[in-house]
Amino acid sequence: AWMRLSIWVALLPQDLPSHLLDDDAETQDTLAVVIDTLRFCTAACTGLSNGATAVFVTSEVVQAEQFADSHPGRYLLCGERECKPIRGFDLGNSPLEYTDQHVKGRELIFTTTNGTRAVAASRQVASHILLGALINRAAVAKHVASTHKSNVVLVCSGTNGAIASEDLLAAGAIVEWLLLAQP
Repeated sequence: AWMRLSIWVALLPQDLPSHLLDDDAETQDTLAVVIDTLRFCTAACTGLSNGATAVFVTSEVVQAEQFADSHPGRYLLCGERECKPIRGFDLGNSPLEYTDQHVKGRELIFTTTNGTRAVAASRQVASHILLGALINRAAVAKHVASTHKSNVVLVCSGTNGAIASEDLLAAGAIVEWLLLAQP
C-alpha cells in the first residue's frame, strides 16, 4: 500500500526546500537522502558492505579527531579536504581503501569537503538521513518507498558549490526506481 509521498531534489545543500526549514513538524515527517557519489557516500557504503559496523559524520576535522580521541582504538578516521587525504587520518575517500581487512568490525568517522557538510545542512529539514550514491540506489529507493515519512528530500552535495552531474544522476536513478516500482 503506497502512501502519498512528496519528493524534492535539492541540486545543492543550499537549495533545501524553504518550507521545510525550521518547521519542527515537517522536520519530523521528512527523510533526507544525502548524495555524494564521488566519493564520500560510495566509500561509506563500501565500508559498510565490507564489515564496518557504523558510519558517523562530522563537518569538521577537529570534531572528528576529538571524537576519535575520546574512544581510542574504536574508530577509523576517514575523509578528505579538497580531494586530498587528511594528515593523521586512517583512510581517505577512495572506495578502494575500504576493504574488509581495513574496516571489518570498525566504526568509521567521516569528514569531507562536500558530503558531510550536506549531511549537516540536511539536519535542518529532516529527522532521518540516509547516504545515497549510484552504488546503493536501489536499497535507498526501497527504503524511501517503505518509509512512513510524508516528505523526502534528495540532497545533492555538489563539488565546491557547483552542481555535480554524478549526484544528479544518482538522484534521478532513485526517483526513477520509485516511479517504476509503483503499482
